[in-house]
Amino acid sequence: MKKLLIFSMILFFCLLFLIGCVGNLSNLFLLTVPDDGGMDEYDPNFISLIKNLNTPEKLSSWLKNNTTFKNNFGSLTPYEFYLKREGDCNDYKIFNCYVLHYNGYNVNQLNVKFNNLTGHGLAIFENKGNKPYKYGIVNVKSSVTNGKILGKQFNYNTISGVIESLEYWYERKIIIYSIDSWNNFIYKNN
Repeated sequence: MKKLLIFSMILFFCLLFLIGCVGNLSNLFLLTVPDDGGMDEYDPNFISLIKNLNTPEKLSSWLKNNTTFKNNFGSLTPYEFYLKREGDCNDYKIFNCYVLHYNGYNVNQLNVKFNNLTGHGLAIFENKGNKPYKYGIVNVKSSVTNGKILGKQFNYNTISGVIESLEYWYERKIIIYSIDSWNNFIYKNN
């Protein structure tokens, strides 16, 4: 019984130390996109491409001409997405956030859940320069920087305007959404 008490005390102090070091235990499991985009070795072609995709319009154009939408399980790093040239909305979201962040955009992940319980993810960013609206989005292969979706104008100076435009685009009500750090990431296990 005395050994159990001593073991419990040691375990308690170890957990207390762990919590004190990380703030809370949930941070132990929060993964982020690596600064190098997930490259195993330096790839100058990848870096060159990322530098050249320095606007949402250039990024969308490259995606339209070079990638394929394909459902999968898990997430690809930006570099894996670059190599495979295919992925689902989550893979596009992670790649798009990485590219925009690399090029100096204030960017976040926008994750939505529709009323039919399907989900979707995309990149939301603050426009640079002399743009009429504060926000823009890169949604899989499309970029919107002027608030116009399918011929209808939306107020992209507010998050609620962006949400309203997505409901119009997908013809579904969004029941919940979250705006997360650009580099939140859940690795795909190969």
